[in-house]
Amino acid sequence: GKEETQEDEPSMSSSPPPTFLRTGDLGFMHNAELFICGRDKDLIIIRGRNHYPQDIEKTIEEEERTRIRGGCSAAFSVTAGATEDGTVGGCAEEVLVVVAEVRDPKKYKDFAEFASRLSKRVTQDHGVGVHKLVLVKPRSIDKTSSGKIARQWVRKAYLAKSLSIVAESR
Repeated sequence: GKEETQEDEPSMSSSPPPTFLRTGDLGFMHNAELFICGRDKDLIIIRGRNHYPQDIEKTIEEEERTRIRGGCSAAFSVTAGATEDGTVGGCAEEVLVVVAEVRDPKKYKDFAEFASRLSKRVTQDHGVGVHKLVLVKPRSIDKTSSGKIARQWVRKAYLAKSLSIVAESR
């Protein structure tokens, strides 16, 4: 048999120097400056199209400023029919869910019309329909220690059915 030598093994010295670090951040270079624009794990991919949750959240918040608390919504995708442990029943496509804090939980008697209007606006602006809109009580959405929306925590709470729900579509 052939005798193995160090020349047969991959060598770090022959590899090109790394040009990036995998931090989980999404960004771009412009005029030799790095701009961070989101987190890889927060990116929503539905039917092969990328959607940034911040853009969808901004649309929802701006459409209904008087009813939705600014900076207090979370957009994310889930597998239709998935449970907290990831088990899928039936359809296995990614769908959009938006959870938003309301200003006053008593003002949602016309929720069906309200949800329909918001869903139409998201579809118009972003080309993706809202599978489920969930309105929750004020100050109930998890945030990080720096005050940013903790989308993955909200997603887990949604799947675990542990949100403080005021109203939800479908």
